Amino acid sequence: VKTLTSMNYRIQLPRNMIENSMFEEEPDVVDLAKEPCLHPLEPDEVEYEPRSSRLLVRGLGEHEIDDDEEDYESSAKLLGMSFMNRSSGLRNNMSVYRQNPNGSCSVPSTRTMVVCTVVLVIAVSLIMAIYLLPKCTFSKEGCHKKNHTMELIYPLATNGKLFPWAKIRLPPDVVPLHYDLVLQPNLTTLKFTGSVKIVVNIIHVTWKIVLHSSGLNITKATITSAGGHQAKPVEFLEYPLHDQIAVMAPEALLVGQNYTVNIEYSSNLSDTYYGFYKISYKDENSKWFAATQFEPLAARSAFPCFDEPAFKATFLIKIKRDEKLSTLSNMPKVPAFVEEF
Repeated sequence: VKTLTSMNYRIQLPRNMIENSMFEEEPDVVDLAKEPCLHPLEPDEVEYEPRSSRLLVRGLGEHEIDDDEEDYESSAKLLGMSFMNRSSGLRNNMSVYRQNPNGSCSVPSTRTMVVCTVVLVIAVSLIMAIYLLPKCTFSKEGCHKKNHTMELIYPLATNGKLFPWAKIRLPPDVVPLHYDLVLQPNLTTLKFTGSVKIVVNIIHVTWKIVLHSSGLNITKATITSAGGHQAKPVEFLEYPLHDQIAVMAPEALLVGQNYTVNIEYSSNLSDTYYGFYKISYKDENSKWFAATQFEPLAARSAFPCFDEPAFKATFLIKIKRDEKLSTLSNMPKVPAFVEEF
């Protein structure tokens, strides 16, 4: 359809056709009878440039119709009208789905392909990770294997030998039953000596007895079996990082048997309110007294012991002192005796 214009004359166009004669380019013909593309243009990528395009809506029939019928049909066709960009430069750069002449749509844009590929890779990676990892990985208890291929790496004791225990908590192989503790503070030198006899019961066969000791100078250690009368010297190892010592038995300690561990040691009275410590006070002259504070982890700095709440036992405590000094305790007092030095 072309428009002819003279001085004061314009050819009358058919009424079932809308034409914009102000544009110079050839019109786009929109076929309303054809099905739309399965992938329409995205709203944010559609640009309308009315000054570079001309719109033409052609009716399905070219026969003359009545005015009323013509108005209804033109309105219906205008409702189904599609706008297409006529700019050739924008056509080449637009990343949308286009409908080919044969009715099929072209491949998606590069951006869409990249996004889909990334999502697919992430999904496959997650599925493979969940499938390959053990089921117990995400459980509260974790995985428990019967056969461990890796052994614990044991630390070194102060003498360079391997310390037989690597954990902070004491092993459950041995439990204490009773302590006989003797403490002898010297308020002149501000030191103290001590000895402890610990009756233990064996829960699992073992060659070692691991217990706590902090800042104590151990001078002797022996072990006596139940019913035995001869104490056997034993080697002891120290691991200060965990405040632990290990008494190495000369033979295997049998399940259900009781043994007595005897340890002699010495140390300084502490300068802090921790363990077995000293405090000064003034009467006529400056004087000292010694006191104890064992909670929460300070008993190990006063005597070797199983310093954990789970290892409960009975105690008999003796204090050696000068006759002119006195001793106070929060436990019942047993009859005292005088010992010649």
